[in-house]
Amino acid sequence: MKVINWKPYNKGKLRGFFDVLTAEGFTLKGFKIMEGINGEFVSRPSQQDKNGEWFDTVYCTKEMSAELLKIVKRLKGLGDPKDNTDINQDINQDLKESSDDDLPF
Repeated sequence: MKVINWKPYNKGKLRGFFDVLTAEGFTLKGFKIMEGINGEFVSRPSQQDKNGEWFDTVYCTKEMSAELLKIVKRLKGLGDPKDNTDINQDINQDLKESSDDDLPF
């Protein structure tokens, strides 16, 4: 998984936009880095319904959000250069361990 198309945008609480490219070749568009009361965090892509309420369209674990934030900070030059900006190794290992027998269809 890689962070792609990083676009800094420092207005209000918004710090920038980015997309995620998965090991399988899917591009997930519309992630944001936001400034909150406890620091920066990853805001996932969302969509507004007909009543004006927003809901996430992509879900991930807290650990994955933290990893994405580390990658973006590295791209911005704010993170620890020792942090791995490419987590393909973990994903590729997961893919090797799974098989077509694991698919529900």
